[in-house]
Amino acid sequence: MDQIQNSFLSKQNIVNPVTGEQFFPAELINPRGDFPLLLVCEHASDNIPSELNDLGVSPETRKSHAVYDIGAKEVAIEISRILNCPLIISNVSRIVIDCNRDPYSPAAIPSKSEVHFIPGNKFITREEHHRRVEAYFNPFHGLVEEYLNDNPWINSFIAIHSFTPVFYGVDRHVDLGVLFEGENMLAEYMLQMLIEIGTFRVVPNEPYKPDPKVVHTVKRHAAARNLPHLMVEIRNSLIRTETNQQRMGRLLAEPIRKSVEMVSQQMNSA
Repeated sequence: MDQIQNSFLSKQNIVNPVTGEQFFPAELINPRGDFPLLLVCEHASDNIPSELNDLGVSPETRKSHAVYDIGAKEVAIEISRILNCPLIISNVSRIVIDCNRDPYSPAAIPSKSEVHFIPGNKFITREEHHRRVEAYFNPFHGLVEEYLNDNPWINSFIAIHSFTPVFYGVDRHVDLGVLFEGENMLAEYMLQMLIEIGTFRVVPNEPYKPDPKVVHTVKRHAAARNLPHLMVEIRNSLIRTETNQQRMGRLLAEPIRKSVEMVSQQMNSA
């Protein structure tokens, strides 16, 4: 998959005291994109900074949904490329700190995710928790806030996620979920167009409800600005290969484009 060449790393970088290696917790991809949509992908990365020693997780867990949203980053990059819109991603694993949770809630740094244990988080100190908020969480949200403040022409906000097909042994009977709260024209347009395509099982507010625990980013940045917003959840078995990631990106891009344009027309005529 061809990466979009233009990108901007968060101003805050972390230097490994042993190796001297620089690490940027957040990244803005396609910063010159001119379509009025900001995409975000909070669970884009499986990166666990080396000083955390993989948080003691097993090799099986290291490759699992517990660590990152499999395929979501690649799908988001493909949508960003097709629509020519900006995309902000986190470059740190969700088990280091979850950028889509309240940073000081227990869910932000879990010691267990479904059936996966995360030993390095079990006895985390208050100081280490705060360090991770400052080092990994705040750079991502700071970059999102800065971009929106500097680009008031952005009029829609969409978060891209993927989900595991089986949760606690139960199959989830959904391929694509659109998460939203209340009356939401952007989501209604998206749902209508995705259902009309007829390729996948499309369900509103599945496999998660729009609980504050799972919609932190869109509420913090989009709802607070009255920007039309939603979350897209993709069954990760559909996007495990580069071919399928590109296919899903192409499938989602046109409904997203049309939905944003229709909402933009409504906003302009109001």
